Amino acid sequence: MKKIIIILSFVVVVLTAIALIMINNDKKGFYSLKDDNITSIISVVGKRKLEKKTKSKNGDTIIKTYRYINVDDPYTDLTRYINFLESKSNFIVTKSYNLNNKIGDLELSRYSTNKEYIVIINISYTRDSYTIKLTRGRGKINSLNNS
Repeated sequence: MKKIIIILSFVVVVLTAIALIMINNDKKGFYSLKDDNITSIISVVGKRKLEKKTKSKNGDTIIKTYRYINVDDPYTDLTRYINFLESKSNFIVTKSYNLNNKIGDLELSRYSTNKEYIVIINISYTRDSYTIKLTRGRGKINSLNNS
């Protein structure tokens, strides 16, 4: 009887550990901005080296920034990520871009789950890195800006 209790206790500990690992991995797959969970670039393209992550808040505006470095092919990563955001996450391009330029930036937006807010993703990129800045705040989505 004692052996059965010990074995069952061990199984419970192992299952709990596995569940916690899975929960933490799920959280890493998203950028969370209050009620909005945006699929992260690493969920779409695979693991990348995160150099820096910042978070700030100004009133009810939330800003999170992620800088990825030593990226072998940022243009392919960004093409895949933009396509995913447009097709699966209801984002639209609100600042035109050309990934043939070796350095540049772009912007995508969508309405938040709370329609009084919008979520804006600004991405700046170089030959071997990209920075993803997510902002959630009050506002309206502007049409494509060709600036």
